[in-house]
Amino acid sequence: MSNKKIAELISKGLRDGFVHPGRKGSEPTPIILPMFRTAGMPKEMTELVDETADLLGEAIVALIEKEGSSEIVGKEKVAELRVADENAPRRQVAVHCRCDRGRTNPLAILSVTNSSRVILDGKQLINGLAARSPECPHERKK
Repeated sequence: MSNKKIAELISKGLRDGFVHPGRKGSEPTPIILPMFRTAGMPKEMTELVDETADLLGEAIVALIEKEGSSEIVGKEKVAELRVADENAPRRQVAVHCRCDRGRTNPLAILSVTNSSRVILDGKQLINGLAARSPECPHERKK
């Protein structure tokens, strides 16, 4: 089993119930599966129901990962991979002043990736902004 945590999460949902997030503005809906309710059952039957939930959880994960040609990866790992990828696509983002209504003369152009941070050369930024007029920053000082 390649993703035990997800299989356990699914089997817990089978036992305790799931919550559907709702559709197009409707409220979230709890989904309780009666076949996994074990209150009042003898111990042997409870164990059988629990084992069935575990097997179903593992089977669903296997179906997604093997038949679906997908791999389940945690959110933290995905965020880590996005930041760590030095070859991630970079895009140029122009930073404009409010008075540059035509968006023709940006204050700065930043090169950004999927990272949640933008790191730039502070000296270059300060020198570039110092050359601009405080009254109308999109214009250069004369």
